[in-house]
Amino acid sequence: MLINDEDYTPNYIKIQNYILEKIQNGEFETGNKIPSEQELSQMFSVSRVTANRAINELSIIGVVSRIKGKGTFVCEPNSHTASKVLFPNIQIKPFLKKEHHLIRSVVVEAYPELQERFQLKEKAQVFEIVRSVDHQGKLMALDYSYVPYNLVHPAAITTEEISNTYIHEFLRSNTNCTPCFVEVYINTPRYSFLDFGDAFGAEAEQLLLWTTDVLDKNKKLLATTITISPGETKEQPFIKFSIE
Repeated sequence: MLINDEDYTPNYIKIQNYILEKIQNGEFETGNKIPSEQELSQMFSVSRVTANRAINELSIIGVVSRIKGKGTFVCEPNSHTASKVLFPNIQIKPFLKKEHHLIRSVVVEAYPELQERFQLKEKAQVFEIVRSVDHQGKLMALDYSYVPYNLVHPAAITTEEISNTYIHEFLRSNTNCTPCFVEVYINTPRYSFLDFGDAFGAEAEQLLLWTTDVLDKNKKLLATTITISPGETKEQPFIKFSIE
């Protein structure tokens, strides 16, 4: 019941989702002790190493606190220092199904911020993909994705593929690179090249921005996506996880 073998979610993320759902529905309240590594490893039929990784990452971002000799306990939501929103905005589900609609896909000269992120030379080009993310007909977010042009095989790219695939899938299909890791960062600045205009109307002052980087096994940056979403959106992913 806890594990769905038909999905592609890593086991340690399944454990994290389980703990977060218990926190969100009030079963695990602030100060409550959560199941031990041994108990979680038995519940999910995984090693204690996997259970340790799940709890350790939640501890790093301030969801739980580990006390030696006593156990692991749920933290106060506002004790998290990286963001004003924590519960119930955490969703560690890397393959969420939403509709993407292509706005544009063009080759542009890399903006200074992207030159620095990708360590590109001056006047180097990037493949820019801008898509809307919709759910039940409502605009949920805008994705601005960038891939160094020298990595891409543009002749093989189709509009349908750009619209409907995740960036790590796009990289596997259209480059010689092998994406292995995703790193997600919150509190992304509003860069001047993010031309979202009044797409979100009056909610523009409350926007959340985060960046999703896709890296190879050597942690070389292959692609970056900046997501812009209204402040009331119920998801704010910021966990690092493997997609191997």
